Amino acid sequence: MRNPRFLLGMVFPNSMVFKNVVQKYAVLTRKELRFERNTKDKVLVRCRTSPRCPFWLYASSPNERTAVVMIKVYRPVHECSSLKGRVYHFHAPFIAQEYMDQFMADGNWSRERIQNAVNMDFVYQMAYRAKRMAKQKAQRTYEELYNRLESYAYELKKRNLGTSVWIRTELQGEVTRFKRIYIYFEALKKGWGAGCRPIIGLDGCDLRGVHKGQLLFAIRIDGNNGLHSIAYAIVE
Repeated sequence: MRNPRFLLGMVFPNSMVFKNVVQKYAVLTRKELRFERNTKDKVLVRCRTSPRCPFWLYASSPNERTAVVMIKVYRPVHECSSLKGRVYHFHAPFIAQEYMDQFMADGNWSRERIQNAVNMDFVYQMAYRAKRMAKQKAQRTYEELYNRLESYAYELKKRNLGTSVWIRTELQGEVTRFKRIYIYFEALKKGWGAGCRPIIGLDGCDLRGVHKGQLLFAIRIDGNNGLHSIAYAIVE
């Protein structure tokens, strides 16, 4: 997690992105930053770590037709010490959002490893809630991607003529469930026939993400004894 930097005139896609960056800055600097004004087009941030801290950050939209917000006032100096205890913006939703990739890659990511990553102590219940939120969000993300598989297959065959893509699904009630996918790129097919030895091997590995399964490869050997995949499949 890198320390964000702010500059006058810096632009953000929308106020939500801006507030996420402010929260990250508050956690890393251990400051109690509060959103004194918080609307979709105007956000005012003040430091409440100490009553007289002059830190001030204000961003607003240039006009009503865009969601973009720009930093218009920035007073970066803090006259307060860092918090010793709990940081206001450090909570389960923040951990889940900031470390989504780690939670998706390792479902057994422990509280101790999370603490080492964020360099901050917190109770077990917060780690549990963060893992649960990350898992729920990852589940929704995976489902959205599965719904795009047909479009992905169409683009593959459109951009690389001759490519083979087979998708197998099954209907469970009113819900279509993914079973397996097979992809054979035309470019790899031609390369194997033109410059590789007439040998095909098979390899595979287990998938240990949110959705289990196996990743299977058909591999070839080129003139330099290197291995190259020809086709691959994901199966249950």
